[in-house]
Amino acid sequence: MIRIKFKVQEEKQKIIVISILLAIACFFTYYFHIILRSEVVFTHFFYIPIILASLWWKRKGLIVAIFLSMLVILTHIFFMRDAATVNDYFRAIMFILIAFVVSTLSEKIEKTEMKTRIAYAELEQLFHNAADGLCVIDKDFNLIRISDAFSTLSGIRKDEAVGKKCFEVFPSILCHTPNCPLIRILGGEERVESEEKKERNDGTIIACIVTTTPFRTPDGELIGIVQNFKDITERKRAEVRINHLNRILKSIRDVSQLIARIRDRDRLLQSACDSFIKTRGYYNVWIALLKESGGLVTTAEAGFGKQFLPIVEMFKRGELSDCGRKALRQSNVVVTKDPYSTCSDCPLSSNYYGRGAITVRLEYARKVYGLLSVSIPGEFSADEEEKTLFKEIADDIAFALHSIELEEDRDRKEEALRKAHEELEMRVKERTAELTAVNEQLQREITERKRIEEQLKTSLKEKEALLKEIHHRVKNNLQVSSSLLDICSLRIHDQQAIDLITDARTKIHTMALIHSQLYRSERFDQIEMESHIQELISYLSEVYAERKSITPVIEVSGVYLSIIQAIPCTLVINELISNALKHAFKEGQKGMLEISMQRSAEDTIFVTIKDDGIGIQNEIDIYKTDSLGLKLVRNLVEKQLGGKLQVKRNKGTEFIIEFKILEEGAKYA
Repeated sequence: MIRIKFKVQEEKQKIIVISILLAIACFFTYYFHIILRSEVVFTHFFYIPIILASLWWKRKGLIVAIFLSMLVILTHIFFMRDAATVNDYFRAIMFILIAFVVSTLSEKIEKTEMKTRIAYAELEQLFHNAADGLCVIDKDFNLIRISDAFSTLSGIRKDEAVGKKCFEVFPSILCHTPNCPLIRILGGEERVESEEKKERNDGTIIACIVTTTPFRTPDGELIGIVQNFKDITERKRAEVRINHLNRILKSIRDVSQLIARIRDRDRLLQSACDSFIKTRGYYNVWIALLKESGGLVTTAEAGFGKQFLPIVEMFKRGELSDCGRKALRQSNVVVTKDPYSTCSDCPLSSNYYGRGAITVRLEYARKVYGLLSVSIPGEFSADEEEKTLFKEIADDIAFALHSIELEEDRDRKEEALRKAHEELEMRVKERTAELTAVNEQLQREITERKRIEEQLKTSLKEKEALLKEIHHRVKNNLQVSSSLLDICSLRIHDQQAIDLITDARTKIHTMALIHSQLYRSERFDQIEMESHIQELISYLSEVYAERKSITPVIEVSGVYLSIIQAIPCTLVINELISNALKHAFKEGQKGMLEISMQRSAEDTIFVTIKDDGIGIQNEIDIYKTDSLGLKLVRNLVEKQLGGKLQVKRNKGTEFIIEFKILEEGAKYA
């Protein structure tokens, strides 16, 4: 904005100047033609505004030349009363020609100056914005120009550097030697590249790649030297760091090989220390194995020699250096940047001058074996990758110690096992002799026992045969009794007596069925109730339901009872089914009789006998009735079975009997 205002102001001033000069030209014309009455006008003055206008406004300035040309011709015509002379026309043409030439040349000069300024600005921008430091030096080694990057690189301001000798501002060990790049360029070389260590203004040393080239005139004359400085300090540090880490990796590989090859603890630790020094990854190293109580187990070192003895004595007293105490309290690596200045309590601090130290505890499977400490270049002491690799070495050594400890423990156990085995073999031999004698005695006893078992088997078969014969005869006797009662009923005409005989005959037949099943069974201590109840229903249906259409439904599965419970249970079932067949249905009436026997998980038997007949009258109480059948049922359930009897009257009659299985029968159920 200020530049625009300045240009506007400058333009106004130019217009005022040209206006004044034109006014003076008009005055001269008037003065010569009117006052002096002369045909000749002093036109040399006219060239001043013509040239100025052409310089200032280029071809636009032709307007001033045309104006003055017209002024000369027209004033001669009007004031001198005759035609303009050839001389006036010649002057007018000269005015315009000079204005055209001056404006054309001015335009070309301005364009050339603009290109020159642009090129200079570009070179200036490139010079100062270059990433590398640039400087121009004359043949006497004086700094002529320096870039911003060079000022930053050397640590000196431009106004302080320009005019000074280059070796005063940014010296190196090559200065004043035949290998100096400037001297080699002055000697005729066209390009010199060198790697140098330069000293900055603050005294620090940086590494640079210096490219030196001559600065010549178009005709080849040397007028100066240009130097390009590329800072490679970080690259050099990275190279040093990479080399150091490579040596650490080699140490890790060597330690891994030692772990695989050496199984002796002390030899392994010393070999690991020697390997650390051999690879030049560390200056010196020490390892201390400690007891859980704080005492010293053993040590190994490399790079210290006799200077390590004081710290060994300190370990024996149960004392640790500051870095050792910190390392035992944490699993991370402990870094000490300047042990020489900060670790006054450590006997080894004098060995760490100009170096750093890193310490870590040897730990595997939550067991701390001791400490590992090394000295390294100070710039690597805080490097994260360095600490990671160092921790990896420590973990490998701790794992090796753990493995050796396991092997030693295994060897001890194997030795103890070997001794125990030998002792056991001796005892086995002694015991074998004893067992041989006992075995011979045992063989004799076994032979005698087999003889007795054969006798028992023979006796058992005889008893089984006898028991079958007994059941068979009991069954036959009961059948005979039943047949006799049947014959008696044929001779009796009293229906009540016939009914009593029939009831007795059914009860006898019920017991006969049990003995019949035992006679046919392989076992004599249990009754399979399903088949027994089916036979019983079949028999009772033939006896009582001749003129009735009664459908029995039997639901009994997997229930076994001992003969002690089977007889009273079947007598109860016989009585209840007989009553249902006799009294629950009218003659010619169809009905259904459901018999169910189930066993619960608590070894309880539930017997349900249900009919859909006319039902028992509500006035009849099974616990107070004089009915012989119901009394018999109640006594059998409560006294012999030790159970409960329940009656439900709902569209017929339902008897529910519940009792526990006796212990002698439970194991077969």
